[in-house]
Amino acid sequence: MLDVLDGHQFFGTDNPSTPDLMFLPADGYNFSFDSRDIEREDPFVGIPQLWSGTHESEGVFMAWGEHINAGQDCGDLSIMDALPTMCYIMDLPIPCWAEGKVIKQAFSKNFLRDHEERRDESSGTGSQGGVQGGAMNEAESEEVVKRLKALGYL
Repeated sequence: MLDVLDGHQFFGTDNPSTPDLMFLPADGYNFSFDSRDIEREDPFVGIPQLWSGTHESEGVFMAWGEHINAGQDCGDLSIMDALPTMCYIMDLPIPCWAEGKVIKQAFSKNFLRDHEERRDESSGTGSQGGVQGGAMNEAESEEVVKRLKALGYL
């Protein structure tokens, strides 16, 4: 085990759905979500072949295009900034439930001048507020739960 952290401090939010604790396994290890491993005495196992990747607390933000400031150092960012930034560049309203900020330092002054940041206060809460055309049906909801479980979020 590498570390155990306070989930609210780790994610920088007071959101009630944030986990209370974050368990960070050492490099090369992960939690096993394979039901065959439930009876193991050691819950930490080498990363199984079925994993396509792991989650890291640090990452890289890169942007390219006509309206991007080439070579701009955007400083410290959060994964939570991705959705508002993508909505902004596509000229879409940012859902009111979206956390994070638009990474404005990545854009040219002309683009910033010509594009207003818009928040959609009518978008509701949770994932259903952002689903175009209404809420998910039961089969879609079950598929989302299945995928989240496979990723270890549920």
